Amino acid sequence: MKIALLEEHPANRGYIQTLLEMEGHQVFPYPQGHALFSALQTLGDRFPYDVLLFDHWLPSSLSGQDVMHHLQREYPSKRLPFIVVSSLSRQELDRLQADFPETPIIRKPFKSQQLLEAIQLVAKREE
Repeated sequence: MKIALLEEHPANRGYIQTLLEMEGHQVFPYPQGHALFSALQTLGDRFPYDVLLFDHWLPSSLSGQDVMHHLQREYPSKRLPFIVVSSLSRQELDRLQADFPETPIIRKPFKSQQLLEAIQLVAKREE
């Protein structure tokens, strides 16, 4: 799968990228939402990734939820598969899950198998 990885922390980004590449995925890492949006602008109106994996909390002015809403507006005809990883509280993650019921949400710290299972779930939905 082609996976866009939006993670602000370099060590986390490197770990997740390595894990996913070892599983045979192509990973396109971005440190913040603005970098992802800049890359997408050069590609026109097609979304080039099979899934967007991102941290819900981002240090820039855009939160993960802002990124989700922006992409849904930019690509209204395409169902965009998201996977959220976050260190938010259980209560906040439950609220986020209620807003986006089909989105796999993984709480940090997580086991690598949890992430791989979420990617498999998204891949099966897209088949």
